Amino acid sequence: MPPLSYVAVNVAALIVLAGIALLWEPSAEMWLWLGLVCGLSLLLYVLRGWQLSGVGMRGLMDLARAPSFVLWKVLLMLRARESAEWVRTKRE
Repeated sequence: MPPLSYVAVNVAALIVLAGIALLWEPSAEMWLWLGLVCGLSLLLYVLRGWQLSGVGMRGLMDLARAPSFVLWKVLLMLRARESAEWVRTKRE
């Protein structure tokens, strides 16, 4: 099961790519609707989890910062790594 942030990035990519494809191919509308339904489903899933958690408005405010976390995570994945080799850590 992939992390929820990966699923959200894939859904966002589907919506963006379907929107671009819609400019050239009208039959791509189906993919746009599929992406929007997936996005709505994710939103309802997260909000239901928040509702059941009982953390109140503080938890909702924390969830509002989730898109910035996902953006940070994507930027980290795209950034070039300093070393491609595995570096062994010292043990005691």
